[in-house]
Amino acid sequence: MVNNFEDFSVDKSPFSDDWDMSDVDNPFNDSEKNVDKSEEERNYNLRENALKDELQLVVSKRANYIFNAGDEFSTMMRCMEHPLSKRIEGNFDDLVTSKKKNSNDTLESFFTYIDSVYPSPYKNAENLHADEAEDEYRRTAMSEGQNTGDNLDEIATTFSIDGSDRDLHIATVLKNMGQDSADYQAALSRAIIAYSENPSQENRSRLTRIQSDHSGALANSLFNIAETFDSSRTELGKKMFDPTVELATMLARSSEEYFEGLMGYMKFKMENSSVKKAEIPSENTSNQILPDVFLQ
Repeated sequence: MVNNFEDFSVDKSPFSDDWDMSDVDNPFNDSEKNVDKSEEERNYNLRENALKDELQLVVSKRANYIFNAGDEFSTMMRCMEHPLSKRIEGNFDDLVTSKKKNSNDTLESFFTYIDSVYPSPYKNAENLHADEAEDEYRRTAMSEGQNTGDNLDEIATTFSIDGSDRDLHIATVLKNMGQDSADYQAALSRAIIAYSENPSQENRSRLTRIQSDHSGALANSLFNIAETFDSSRTELGKKMFDPTVELATMLARSSEEYFEGLMGYMKFKMENSSVKKAEIPSENTSNQILPDVFLQ
């Protein structure tokens, strides 16, 4: 693929004011629903929802990073009339669609699980089913990792069609990334469950190691692919260097933001729940393992 390319040359609202319903009593108005809630409960709900929104935004941005990179790759290939341009476009579309759905499913099951272990002090904890929530969180996390791995395998297969040495190397790196994604999601969910059950310093350190290993592997793999593009004998291969470096940088940063968001949500739930399993360990950044990346 990268060795057989030719040279590259290349508001207003739609609704009428007649539909304004602002003067009509709304039985679902937030102020109506919150009339019986204390200020403490309203503040709790606002903070929890804000933390959820931050994580959902990270997931959305991550999918956009992948979409933009895929769009740039396929556009370059179409301009060169490469026969695999349509296939690579479909590969990235499948990856983005799968990542959006599965990431949101995992996130929702994470929220449900943590809430079942550390419920709101304003909620009836007897109606929560922690065991079921834990099983669902494990299932969705593993499903996300496996589906991401499958989608990366499809992109790897597309690169291997060409058969050139550089493309086969890229295909191997992509397959390894897919396996790492599956391993990471499974390991992270297990570590989060262990930390939720016993928020010890040991379990916190385990979480940090899993995240650091994944962030480092993700960045190094994509920088490896970028360097392979840069050493390509074709003009298009070299043009794919910059978007790959950008993707590596953004995804590594997004992975860290996601992890920080997960930890922030758990800390909030632990500190504000009537359920106390253990003292929450303090964050010791001096012992944090930083990702080992080749390029900064």
